[in-house]
Amino acid sequence: METDAHGTRLMQLGCMLAQGYAIARPMPPEQIPDWIAAWTPPDAWANAAGSERSD
Repeated sequence: METDAHGTRLMQLGCMLAQGYAIARPMPPEQIPDWIAAWTPPDAWANAAGSERSD
């Protein structure tokens, strides 16, 4: 996924796994632990999670 808007829409549709530039740019493996510790998703994603699911 490339933008925060893509992430919002995917979450509205029930998709909880994704990758792409909206989450993180490519990085060396040694930077991943610090990135994991610091990254937080956009607020819109939390509000969108499962909002259009009907099951």
